Amino acid sequence: MSSRNERERKRRIELLVKFLLGLLCALIALVVGAVVLFIVATIPQRQAQAQATRVAEQHANLVSVDNFYTFSRAETYYTVTGQDNENRNIIVIVPARGDSLTVLNAADGNNAGQVRTIVRQAHPDLTITRVNLGMFRDRPTWEVVARNSDGVFQFFLVDWANGQFVSNTQAEEGS
Repeated sequence: MSSRNERERKRRIELLVKFLLGLLCALIALVVGAVVLFIVATIPQRQAQAQATRVAEQHANLVSVDNFYTFSRAETYYTVTGQDNENRNIIVIVPARGDSLTVLNAADGNNAGQVRTIVRQAHPDLTITRVNLGMFRDRPTWEVVARNSDGVFQFFLVDWANGQFVSNTQAEEGS
């Protein structure tokens, strides 16, 4: 009887090991799939960043990059901030469709932290989730995305030079 119990115990252990190995393989496949999906999904953004940086280096003498922003309204803009070859802080706004780029002296306008403060002071009940810099109506403009306590997003456009609100849009609930 003990050999029968021993065989049954071994069979259970073998089944448990097979189950655990199968579970481990499934988890590994899931993680690998998620990583591959993430890499593939971010390729366009990384390509846009590389292209905008290349353009900024060639046409605005950018030598180091601090930040990269994607701004999409009627048109899409890629913005690179950093230092030029004379160690000045500059902003280079590159239109996605390849028109002429805009180069700004960063000291002449509001930076991301200042714009966050402007929106936070005007709307203390909102949580800012993202800021982006681009062009709106031919002017450098910050887009500030914020969320209220109900999870509804609001989008603020703030003029880069003077810090004035240009537009305020609330997303429809459930969007």
